[in-house]
Amino acid sequence: MSNLTPRDASTRAADTDRIQVAQLLTEAASKGRLQLSEYEQRLAKAYAAQTYEELDQLRSDLLGSSVSAQRGGATKPAPSMLLLAIMSAFERRGRWNVPKKLTTFALWGGGVIDLRYADFTSTDVEINATSIMGGQTILLPPEVNVEINGHGVMGGFDHNVEGEGTPGAPTVRIRGFSLWGGVGVRRKNRKTQP
Repeated sequence: MSNLTPRDASTRAADTDRIQVAQLLTEAASKGRLQLSEYEQRLAKAYAAQTYEELDQLRSDLLGSSVSAQRGGATKPAPSMLLLAIMSAFERRGRWNVPKKLTTFALWGGGVIDLRYADFTSTDVEINATSIMGGQTILLPPEVNVEINGHGVMGGFDHNVEGEGTPGAPTVRIRGFSLWGGVGVRRKNRKTQP
């Protein structure tokens, strides 16, 4: 099904190639073409793939999807995003494009950022989270890598996230500040979406 010579197939894949295949797998799972357990297994393999041949094997039975992986093609990160909750709430759940930079602010309000079903458009994501007399929760899928550097004053900023990410998977860097509020960060397994 591929027009590649064996030499091309063994060429090392780039981070952008892995992200494109991950997006294709996410679309297939959202349309019911992959069961959740198979989706998570293929996703982990996609992020760990070293060659185009490995990526091709993961998507070979999904051709015809509206997302097509291009070799060596550049992915364009989604535009930066600001989520505000001032005496209100914000919520990002389900399938959405995660930008390279996301800023959240909760003042007497709260929010949820759920990355479990989202499409990563960059291998490095920076989330700047600030909560003042409010709270927010960031839910991570099992495979992403996470680095946390936030501070809480008379409040909390989670630093301990259970589990380790998958080598090659996107890295989410969470920074921020909490005053009389909280920023919760935790891994949560995917479940079949309603």
